[in-house]
Amino acid sequence: MKMKREYIALVCVIAALVLYIALRSGDRTHYDLPALDAVAGDEITKIVITRADTSFAIERMDDRWLIRPGDYEADGATVDRMVEALGAFDLQALVSETGSYARYGFSPEETIGVEAWVGDRRVRSVGIGKGSTNTRHTFVRIEGDDGVYQAGGGMRATFDLSVDKLRNKTIATLDRESIDRIEVAGENGFTLMKVPVAAETDTAAAVTQMAPPGSAWRTLDGQEADEAAVGRLVGAVANLRADGFVYGAEAGDLSSPVYEMLSLIHISEPTRPY
Repeated sequence: MKMKREYIALVCVIAALVLYIALRSGDRTHYDLPALDAVAGDEITKIVITRADTSFAIERMDDRWLIRPGDYEADGATVDRMVEALGAFDLQALVSETGSYARYGFSPEETIGVEAWVGDRRVRSVGIGKGSTNTRHTFVRIEGDDGVYQAGGGMRATFDLSVDKLRNKTIATLDRESIDRIEVAGENGFTLMKVPVAAETDTAAAVTQMAPPGSAWRTLDGQEADEAAVGRLVGAVANLRADGFVYGAEAGDLSSPVYEMLSLIHISEPTRPY
């Protein structure tokens, strides 16, 4: 009799758990995520970025990207990250339907509007809000939809860029091994030359083979230069980049430069093999 009562109690407990789970499931909100058309990143020909106070486009021109208006060349690696993010755009969850947008970074001052175009066809139009605390997700809105969604990736950092930050800041890219003369003009100007220096070899090696010469930097009067310092100078001019740009001025308007680079480097002719 005791065992029978225990079985009845167990059945009641199980029934209560099943009822509890069923009621909990019934309270949940069920939804379907919006279906987005697939877009291959390499098909995108234009990206339009809109903020509260500005709007500009980045358009593909042959093998490079131009920022418009202005026709400034964009940094290719930066635009590639944008194209990749738009091509892999992935909605993962519905976060809110309450219309409370500011808490997710959708105030007029914070929202970043992004459009992707393939030719004359717009294939993406999204609003980008705040990133999540783990930076692996971003709150987004879809055109024509009142919901706030969670998308994969740190899209805020990818698109939160000004025209100046997007521009290609490369001034010159040179083969540093081909630079064999540096001239710096000015009150404290100097000239350095790379000259051949015989490599040190032991007697046996000198008898059996002629070792090719190495090289070292010297002043015009033959004094040794600090190789580490020269290396930093060569590295700087071989990959010369701008920190920023001056807008609204012509080159002729800049009449009082702090420094003037005249004859800075000399590129040697290709050397013949020994």
